[in-house]
Amino acid sequence: MDPSFSDREQFPSFFRTVPNQLSHHQAIIELLKHFGWVWVGIVASADESNAKSSSLLREQLISHGICVEFHVIFPIDKEETKRTNVLIKNSTATVIILYCNMGYFLQLMIGEHWEEIEGKVFVTSVTLTLVLDNRYFLKDVYPLNGSLLFVTRRGNIHGMKDLMDYVHGRETSDLNNMICLLPNDEKGNVSKNSNSEPFRLTYSIYTAVYAVAHALHDMVSKARTQPGFLSTGQWLRHFHPWQMIPHLNKVQFPTQSDGDFSFSDEGEMPGEFDILNCIVSPDGEVRMVEVGSYRSHPAQFQIKDSAIGWGSPYTEVRCSHSGAEGHNHSNIPETAIRRSKV
Repeated sequence: MDPSFSDREQFPSFFRTVPNQLSHHQAIIELLKHFGWVWVGIVASADESNAKSSSLLREQLISHGICVEFHVIFPIDKEETKRTNVLIKNSTATVIILYCNMGYFLQLMIGEHWEEIEGKVFVTSVTLTLVLDNRYFLKDVYPLNGSLLFVTRRGNIHGMKDLMDYVHGRETSDLNNMICLLPNDEKGNVSKNSNSEPFRLTYSIYTAVYAVAHALHDMVSKARTQPGFLSTGQWLRHFHPWQMIPHLNKVQFPTQSDGDFSFSDEGEMPGEFDILNCIVSPDGEVRMVEVGSYRSHPAQFQIKDSAIGWGSPYTEVRCSHSGAEGHNHSNIPETAIRRSKV
């Protein structure tokens, strides 16, 4: 998602079917502005990608008048994890932005003092999608109850339902590697009723493959009209990947979700995200409820306030915030509002 790859002079052959960081950060900012949250904390993992992204996010938050109480980048280390959890627990900021991957997040969950965290609204980046979409890992996430998750937009994958029906109940040696990556229940068994919900990132790969296929088809079709063309096989033996760039630039094809797919002049797709609400029941059952969405081009932010289930420490009130003058919000958790001076 690194926005530096959008530089066509430096990376003329780079195309992506996942949104870049800038559109993701704008989505987070729109969410914070919607609820009048202007006092936040940022927790990021020490890997290069998330550390860099979180630093860029911090700069953008400040430029939009949102104050950052703390910005901590933690490594996979027992003592550092402990200190990070204590910092979250004792912070005055109620809204905590998590910018880390699965491995680092699990370190937080099993770290000391994690279970003592309460009264926080976690806003998670798309890098946590793989963890929070897989119900097998969601047994001890009570502190995340009521949190809001940004995930890449879901799309329909042709044949996915047939694949899931075929895989269910089969555990042959040929399928073992594939089964371990499919959605499962609490016992680790492949879920019979799985849909495309856990395959959001898979849909991005699916789209990329189709983009390359359409570009290659366009190349071959044009080559066949040229004098001296003998066969597709012979043509492919002299094919160079860079020859596909002009065709990828203008590729366009219909999707099974909505509308047509095409790349921008920077080789990107519009930033599209869904917003999920994490609800953890007392018996440990976890539900992910879709409550909103964001699209960068054209800019569109939507969220259903009444559909959000906030954590138990929160109360529903009508209020206004001095840091967001002229905006009154209903159904906002009282403990999620902090006064601050910019």
